[in-house]
Amino acid sequence: MDVTFFGVRGSTPVSGKDYIEFGGSTTSFEIITPQCQIIFDTGSGFRNIKIRDDLPVFILYSHFHHDHIQGLAFNPSLFACRQNVYVCSALTDKVGLREKLQSYFSGSYFPVDAFSALSHLEFIDFAALNTELPAGHMMASIQLNHPGGASGYRLTADDRTLCFFQDHEHEPASQAALHEFASYSDLVVWDGMFTDAELQNKKGWGHSSVEQGVQFAAETLCKRLAIAHHAPSRTDIDIRALQAKHENEIVFFAREAMALSI
Repeated sequence: MDVTFFGVRGSTPVSGKDYIEFGGSTTSFEIITPQCQIIFDTGSGFRNIKIRDDLPVFILYSHFHHDHIQGLAFNPSLFACRQNVYVCSALTDKVGLREKLQSYFSGSYFPVDAFSALSHLEFIDFAALNTELPAGHMMASIQLNHPGGASGYRLTADDRTLCFFQDHEHEPASQAALHEFASYSDLVVWDGMFTDAELQNKKGWGHSSVEQGVQFAAETLCKRLAIAHHAPSRTDIDIRALQAKHENEIVFFAREAMALSI
């Protein structure tokens, strides 16, 4: 299972000399197995993903805040694609998902109706996803704690397990279920938008902390945990300081274009 972080920033894209090392694109995460391509969220980083034409392609949405969908209409290879691309979310059914995305990319929010050129997007209910995924692939979901709702995902394929938890405010009420969901995963992608100190004034904002991610990795016995969804104000210098304090043999800070195999 090969994974690439195409966007690791939260809330809004950022640019400039202070954001070169870790990148400024918002959330988009690619998984390639020998049998398919799976993409979690289409933030601004999605524009750099090459949509495969030799594998089935699946796009899953955690939720619909703009930083997780804004790149959908800016990927040239998506428009050039000649096969169906499956699109779904555990947060809503296929009708609601299409309506949300089409509203965002048309009318008063977008200059053209992007979906007129994206007729090959096939919206499916999450309950039907595992019947469309190749044999040996299994996707599960869990409700995350975020304003407006968000879904976390666990993909199992090729005897590897990956969990994707972006936009989640980690609290005791949801801790046990999330621990069980992620236990012994090969990789967890964690929402590290804040630090513990910053969380004191961010109650209800729907994000977790770097320190919570470090603790979560130890408690769930996962093999690797990636801190992502970096705050837009967090410069390369800031993240390097957090690295020095919190990185270990399990926990690391994700960079844009970082690729690894699990």
